[in-house]
Amino acid sequence: MPKTPKIKSLASGKRLTIIGAILLAIAGFFWWTNVFNNPENVFFGMLDNSLATSSVTRQVKEESAGGSVERFTRLQTGITNAAETLEITKQGQATVTKETVGTPDTDYARYAKIETNQTTESGQPADFSSVEGAWGKSTEEQSAQVQYFNQAFLGTVPFASMNGNDRRELIQFMRDNNVYKVSYADVEKTTENGRKVYVYKVGINPTTYFEMLQQFVKKLGLPEIAGLDPSQYAGVADLETEFKIDKNSRQLVEIKYLGTGQQEFYSDHGLNGQIQIPEQTIPITELQTRIQNLQ
Repeated sequence: MPKTPKIKSLASGKRLTIIGAILLAIAGFFWWTNVFNNPENVFFGMLDNSLATSSVTRQVKEESAGGSVERFTRLQTGITNAAETLEITKQGQATVTKETVGTPDTDYARYAKIETNQTTESGQPADFSSVEGAWGKSTEEQSAQVQYFNQAFLGTVPFASMNGNDRRELIQFMRDNNVYKVSYADVEKTTENGRKVYVYKVGINPTTYFEMLQQFVKKLGLPEIAGLDPSQYAGVADLETEFKIDKNSRQLVEIKYLGTGQQEFYSDHGLNGQIQIPEQTIPITELQTRIQNLQ
């Protein structure tokens, strides 16, 4: 009988441990659902992930009267800063497949395939062999006008492999200057292709957006890029967009531009594999001359 109080004390201790574990699990659940997965935290988590991503692929499809352009662009930053694009243009009976590679100081372009019902004066199918497959390369004198890397790099959402301190400073600038104006109360929660997605209405302030890009380029130690003067956009209306973000991975899935209906789809975040820089090239001016001679 003297041992009974000790047994009761042990039993009470076990009950307290179990209750404590249950309360801890409940607290963790509420933190996960109401704090970690809060729409605002998911949105800024996406920006943080994007600024810590070594590569990403963006797909854009534009429809026009009688044709379309579909573009797949892979951006890579870090040890190698480069972008490669596959662009398929359809207009009437013609389909042109163009490939580009860009670095911060050099552009490369080639026409991989040209399909058309165009014929010569003698009625023979047009011969594009002088153009197809030849890589054109910009010269050193043209380095100030390079565009392929910048077009991929300066997106609506910046992607790069940045260190933690630079990421925090850039994201704090976004917060303080309202670069992205988000209505978190109106976020739609849905499921697409088996993944839980948050859908945000986002207005982008042109002036502060370009101020942010200036800091972005500077922090990465890249050459100054022409055309990023924020003062040129004073008084310009916000760009109205819709963002889709994967709730669990906090990765950007899609951006839709509400004024035009254009959509951008994002995938392959952090995919390994170096972009290959073309070795056998001709001056890009020669490639342009060959194209003109076809007409």
